[in-house]
Amino acid sequence: MTLARMRETLSAMLVVTAAAGFAACGDDGGSPTGPIPTVPPPVEMQSDEDAARQSVEAWLSLIDAGNTSEAYGATGSSFQERVTAEEFRNAMEERGALLGAFVSRTLSSTERLTMLPDASPGDYFVFEFDGVYELRPNARERITAVSESGEWPIVGIYLIPPVDRQSDEDAARQSVEAWLSLIDAGNTSEAYGATGSSFQERVTAEEFRNAMEERGALLGAFVSRTLSSTERLTMLPDASPGDYFVFEFDGVYELRPNARERVTAVSESGEWPVVGIYLIR
Repeated sequence: MTLARMRETLSAMLVVTAAAGFAACGDDGGSPTGPIPTVPPPVEMQSDEDAARQSVEAWLSLIDAGNTSEAYGATGSSFQERVTAEEFRNAMEERGALLGAFVSRTLSSTERLTMLPDASPGDYFVFEFDGVYELRPNARERITAVSESGEWPIVGIYLIPPVDRQSDEDAARQSVEAWLSLIDAGNTSEAYGATGSSFQERVTAEEFRNAMEERGALLGAFVSRTLSSTERLTMLPDASPGDYFVFEFDGVYELRPNARERVTAVSESGEWPVVGIYLIR
């Protein structure tokens, strides 16, 4: 096609387009004579926060009803990569034993985050609830949901210890200090008997006695110790969810004048038995 022919063709297309445009108007190019198409009202989309909250509340209803299998199926892929269905069921059974029957809960705070500890970057909502349970009338729960394939599955559930329970800290500290007194005096048999059930499931009395003898040889005679820090936690490495106090002491021993000890106690049947003792340095 020659350049002149191309220009004629383009001109013809422009004329046709213009004529089609004016055909929709009156003879004078004024207002349209045909019906005016109506624009549908905008669809009100559910907010991300509302969707995440509904997902969380529906999931908690499954937990409250003891439907752990269905609740596990509603967790996110990142959660299921870290926690098996059996581990989840066991953790929820322990949670149920700790809390007792569900009574009520109220949403206390909502936060949207893109980063969480030990998690990949993502779009998260973290909801905190004040919960009332048969055995824990002042529980606080933190539930995390993540945006995943247009849904908001659950990827975290934690119990946050209330901050106003000084009596628990006092009881746990007394238990730990009494237990350490047994260790200092060499009463390993009695000290083993005062450890928690989860500790005794992992460590035999003989293993404990051998470990304490090695500790004594390393440290020498006990001289003194001073409490340096206290922390309350609901999760510990390689441990089931629970209510823990972790105490750190600066210890003075015959062979180690600058020892630091970490001793962990757990809430168990109204007591605070010891479930861990470590030398930090």
